[in-house]
Amino acid sequence: MIIKRFSLFRDFFLPAFLGVVFFMQAMTVSAGVYDDLLKAIEENDTGTVTAILQRGMDVNTVDQSGNSLLMLAVEKGNIELVRFLLDHRARVRTRNQYGDTPLMFAALKGRLDIVKLLVGAGGEINHPGWTPLIYAAFEGHEEVVDFLIDKGAEVDALAPNHAH
Repeated sequence: MIIKRFSLFRDFFLPAFLGVVFFMQAMTVSAGVYDDLLKAIEENDTGTVTAILQRGMDVNTVDQSGNSLLMLAVEKGNIELVRFLLDHRARVRTRNQYGDTPLMFAALKGRLDIVKLLVGAGGEINHPGWTPLIYAAFEGHEEVVDFLIDKGAEVDALAPNHAH
């Protein structure tokens, strides 16, 4: 009976325990790399971001608010990083917890260059709720408004508060 218990410990509990330990170590390393990645994006350090992503970090990683790396790069106005992320299959139609997309971020910031990239990559111009056109118009970014209208943005779309 003692031998069976020891065998059960050795064959089941010990491997399970070691698996948990190794998993926790991997999570700690991953969390450190994730923090480094977010810091590099915040500092517009494209070289560090690309190096971390080329080591295998998922380009569609999100922060606590659901903002993807692409959204963060757009928010920082880092067109070089936006291109890199798009080239590495970043999801252009992803939404954060507030329903915002990378294209909406670019429209809000008035970044016509990034708006063009995102539309070219399949960014959604028309969808229910707040739209990139509403964001650009609200901030007075006329070039972005004109571009989005030329690309088929609905000018009479209703915002969630029923404003046009």
